[in-house]
Amino acid sequence: MTGRNPPPLRSYRHGAFKTTYAQQPDGTVLVTHDDGREGRFHVDGRHIEGDLTQANRHMLYFAGGPALPDACRYRWGEVPVDLDRPSGWPEEQERALPHQLG
Repeated sequence: MTGRNPPPLRSYRHGAFKTTYAQQPDGTVLVTHDDGREGRFHVDGRHIEGDLTQANRHMLYFAGGPALPDACRYRWGEVPVDLDRPSGWPEEQERALPHQLG
């Protein structure tokens, strides 16, 4: 035991398709449809098990992919923009982005 609390698991609802995408402790995403069907998926979209065999890849990544640093968490209407920088991010937020996104 490291004495640290694990990060909270993420769960998101896709209202148009009546599905819930829930991050699992093993790194997979459990997708549950309102009609009771379920499927477990890798973040990249590969089906692992369950009656539900298709899922929205963007929602899988959103629920199960890497978490953004706090400095980069904004609602879309509030996202800061710096048009003089190639990335479009202000310097402080760009420094906080994971390297694979930069």
